Amino acid sequence: MYSLLVTSALKSHPTYKRISQRLHNCSIKLDDYIGSDLNVYESTLDGITFKLKSPKSNVMDFEKSLTLARKYRNPAFRSKKLNDEHWPFMMSLAATNGLGFREIQYPFLSDNDLTAKAMNNGKTLNIAKLDHSFGAQFGDTIISMNSHSLHCAIDYSGEHCGIHIDETGFVIGGFNGDVVLNPELIRHTLIELLWKDKLKVPKGIELVTPSASNYYDRFGLRADFSILNKSTISAEQSCSVHSGLGCAVTMSISGMF
Repeated sequence: MYSLLVTSALKSHPTYKRISQRLHNCSIKLDDYIGSDLNVYESTLDGITFKLKSPKSNVMDFEKSLTLARKYRNPAFRSKKLNDEHWPFMMSLAATNGLGFREIQYPFLSDNDLTAKAMNNGKTLNIAKLDHSFGAQFGDTIISMNSHSLHCAIDYSGEHCGIHIDETGFVIGGFNGDVVLNPELIRHTLIELLWKDKLKVPKGIELVTPSASNYYDRFGLRADFSILNKSTISAEQSCSVHSGLGCAVTMSISGMF
């Protein structure tokens, strides 16, 4: 795990509340399934772990609830299926113990107003948000996805279940009723799985990978240093992947002075 355990008021902590709310938006009441051994972590990337109330029956009930959950009349989650030919998605769940479910993102565009504000109105409904530049013009504007995604793991015995929020949602609803994986899978694999979970690199040191935030064009390293808990100095060394802009070192200072 990448963060510390919460020691009191577990269900009042932002991590638990965010996960519970996202499930509630899909008509799933998390409290109906949590039995004992609830652990809540400071980071939503680590999320929560718990034991089901009635392990033998709740495994099937929880699986059914996630399978039937809907967003805009479309499936809210995608799970690994028997004889599944979607091998990229299968690989994304390779490290999941038990039954794995990933939340599906559906890009949303208002029927009434093509502005960034209108497109981002659906944040409480787990809608993948579009960047502000999209509201300015159509032409050469690059649309970037800014989304988070629930990842649920249900142990077959019901004794060890976990739910967390991936910082990069990469499972997108497709036109054929199935899902596609966008390039954010690269960042998710390198940073969230390898860099943070497996290597457990200390906070403040980040791997810069190609992603929507840098138009899939930078790779390098970033470090953040706190000064007197009031300001932060950031330093980044990164290189262009395909645009030919070369390598650059940037530094920035933010905070209260």
